[in-house]
Amino acid sequence: MKALNPILIVSARIVSVASILVLTALMLGCSTQSPKDIDYDLAATNIKPYEYGQVLCHGVAMAVRHTCITRAMQHYRERVRVDGPPTEATQGPFTMVFADGDFYVGRYVSDPFAASFSARNARGQHCRGRYSAYYGDKEAIFKIRCDDGITGRGNIILDLGGRNGLGEFRLNNGRHGRIAFGYAAVEI
Repeated sequence: MKALNPILIVSARIVSVASILVLTALMLGCSTQSPKDIDYDLAATNIKPYEYGQVLCHGVAMAVRHTCITRAMQHYRERVRVDGPPTEATQGPFTMVFADGDFYVGRYVSDPFAASFSARNARGQHCRGRYSAYYGDKEAIFKIRCDDGITGRGNIILDLGGRNGLGEFRLNNGRHGRIAFGYAAVEI
């Protein structure tokens, strides 16, 4: 009987362990909520602090992205415990983070039947969005208009606390991205 090569045995074990790690990562990855999995027809959903960090830190250099996400998570955990004034439930900071890394920051105001936002990037370009059941909108979908005439649509969902949330948008020029809003979600 021929002896087994120890290098082959170690290699086989490494491949076996690596396969288990890959499968575990895939299973864990599939269980997390990705932007494509959010049902925007719901009024609210469970949003994890890490998801706010993913949106806010999109486009940040990989070397510092972990620090950025950790800071966003820390801000959320500290701020979500603060019972702010009732006005914080109906207005606050708003960000649009484009897939190409462009970052707009501004404010939103809302009530149960209408909402609007205004946000500006570092170059001073401005986008605004609104929906209003009072003016006949049948869906709570933002109609977006930017200074350069570009228009689009955006949709948001609240986290379970009702004061923060995420969203996504798409403009008619093909640009798209994510939204984060609320005092705990966005550090101002």
